[in-house]
Amino acid sequence: EEQSKELVDILGEKTSIRNDISKLEKQKRKNNISEEDFDLAKGDAVLELEKLQAKANQVKRDANRKLLQVTRLSARLKA
Repeated sequence: EEQSKELVDILGEKTSIRNDISKLEKQKRKNNISEEDFDLAKGDAVLELEKLQAKANQVKRDANRKLLQVTRLSARLKA
């Protein structure tokens, strides 16, 4: 349950960052920001997305590890 909430939070953060990237792209198309500013901002956003994905992957690994432990314990109790 805790992992599910954490994954939902991460998904929300990723969606927000993707929306920010879309806004940056619109600003660039309208020439409201320079190419350099766009590249810097988008680069930062992409790095943040990568960090969030790594965090999500870790949460999934931890959840799978716990599930495996519970499965093994359950199998021993049944034996």
